[in-house]
Amino acid sequence: MVGVSVLRRAPAAAVATAACVVLAACGEEFVTGTNEEPAGPALTAPGTALELGEAATVPIGRNGVARLVVTRIEEGRPADLEAFGQDARAAVSYVWMTVTRVSGDVGGFASYDHVHGWAGDDLVPHVLTDPRPYDPCPTRYFPDDGPVGVLETCTVFTSATPIDRVGFHDAGDYRRNAAEVVWR
Repeated sequence: MVGVSVLRRAPAAAVATAACVVLAACGEEFVTGTNEEPAGPALTAPGTALELGEAATVPIGRNGVARLVVTRIEEGRPADLEAFGQDARAAVSYVWMTVTRVSGDVGGFASYDHVHGWAGDDLVPHVLTDPRPYDPCPTRYFPDDGPVGVLETCTVFTSATPIDRVGFHDAGDYRRNAAEVVWR
């Protein structure tokens, strides 16, 4: 009867083995997961070309992520900048944008730190109108502390010809001219 008791235990052993395999598979799936927070929102790839009004999700500062939309480029008047002692060249451009905090710390965001204009192959300098208010194109900032949400701001550029595109850059993957996000 020794052979019969071994045969009777074989189905029970097979069920136990199958249960271990199933549990091990479940356990493996559980173990390979992490308790880390999700990676965050997908960033717009460096080098992306966008139309005015389209959004880019970009890194800001050390750990911030913002949605940046260049909404319009307006032609300004050189005479408007005389009060600031600026040598306004033949063309003044106002670049309007909306910046929305997506995650992390975007406090202290300033458009002139990350956004610049292009006229053909020429990088166009921005004009600092701070600290005085400049009604045709007010520059606004996210506060350095406290909750932030949506910011509409404007940056002034001067050049020999009107700017034809606007670029976002940072010190990382979105370097000027090579891999920046560009709006036309």
